[in-house]
Amino acid sequence: MHHAYVSFAVLLAVCAGKVSGDQLIYSDNALEGECIFVNATENSSFWLENPKPFGNATGGIRFDIAGNHPDLSLQIGSTIDWAASQRIKLSDLVSLQSLSPNEFTTVFLDFSTIQIPYSPSYPTLPDSWNIVLFMAFTEGGAEYYLDNIVLVE
Repeated sequence: MHHAYVSFAVLLAVCAGKVSGDQLIYSDNALEGECIFVNATENSSFWLENPKPFGNATGGIRFDIAGNHPDLSLQIGSTIDWAASQRIKLSDLVSLQSLSPNEFTTVFLDFSTIQIPYSPSYPTLPDSWNIVLFMAFTEGGAEYYLDNIVLVE
């Protein structure tokens, strides 16, 4: 699997420790210009990484996405112990048919709805969450734009 990642700190410094209010990760409000464009090949992922865990003190993540019906899955995980949540299909959060390459659609992933796999090997999950992965598994991959990425309290 191919991975690309962007540090939250590179996009915008995020407060360490407990989240206090919504934390803006990235925003440009434009399809042309400075929004994030991802051209993912089959079985590849793009992730955003925060140097400090945002953990379960965060209510979720909200982001705007545009694309030609990108068939993606999301995961919340940890670079500390390399544990991760189950995959959440983008189609479970928003109708893929409603997505357009010319207009952003806002999506919210509520962290309280995420199934956390039990494992004695990963006792800190979800306290160690510090990455959000966008994964393309379909043949041909996926092209999409991301903007207005916010960790929501």
